[in-house]
Amino acid sequence: MSPSFLDSVGLSTPCRILVIEDITGIRERLVSTLRAMGHTAVGAAGAHAPDDGTIELCISGVVVATVRPSMFDAVFMDYNIESATENGGTLTEFFVAGNPQIRIIGMSSEPACNHRMVQFGAVIGVRKREIERLIDESLRQARNH
Repeated sequence: MSPSFLDSVGLSTPCRILVIEDITGIRERLVSTLRAMGHTAVGAAGAHAPDDGTIELCISGVVVATVRPSMFDAVFMDYNIESATENGGTLTEFFVAGNPQIRIIGMSSEPACNHRMVQFGAVIGVRKREIERLIDESLRQARNH
């Protein structure tokens, strides 16, 4: 991912970044790239927000961590995530309410879903194929340096 993209969304190294994406390959590549760029990054396939101010992160329906919005500087989030009760819009709203300074980057394949996430407080909505292009670009740059 090009530093200029991260700069444009208000992120500088080092940041604490959460990736919520149900497609394993995209999630793992994004987390790996962000780590290679000096960020602390973790990923989950989905999430649930109980009424206690926390977020339960899950993979394959299993809760793998319980976190608070204040633990992160940014979230890269898909709209259609692994969850029976939440989506990227509801989680964007929850994260922003719990941490008004957080930077949410919506990354749905559907422009209308990215637009909804921006309406709920995301700083930008980017199509997944563009995120993948940015990932590929950053990996090429890293190999050339």
